[in-house]
Amino acid sequence: MKQHNQTGKYIKKQDRLDAKKGRTFITPNNNEYTFDDYYKEGKKYIYVIGYKGTQFEVAEQDFESFAKSKFLTLDHLMAFVMETLNKTD
Repeated sequence: MKQHNQTGKYIKKQDRLDAKKGRTFITPNNNEYTFDDYYKEGKKYIYVIGYKGTQFEVAEQDFESFAKSKFLTLDHLMAFVMETLNKTD
């Protein structure tokens, strides 16, 4: 990951997301997930998250607003999938 020592400098969002790509993360409840990829849809980012052999596409705001441990529970994922399916119908 890039480092900046000067005041006022910042890392671009794409650089931060590229650094996360392909890495495995562990939640406080010892659940593992991988940050597989991301893409931009309009002005919003969509994250592709791998969890227990399944890939999920999650909007950035949904991913950041939930605690990772709560987000990666099966009940929440099923509710999220059903909500997504209802939006597309």
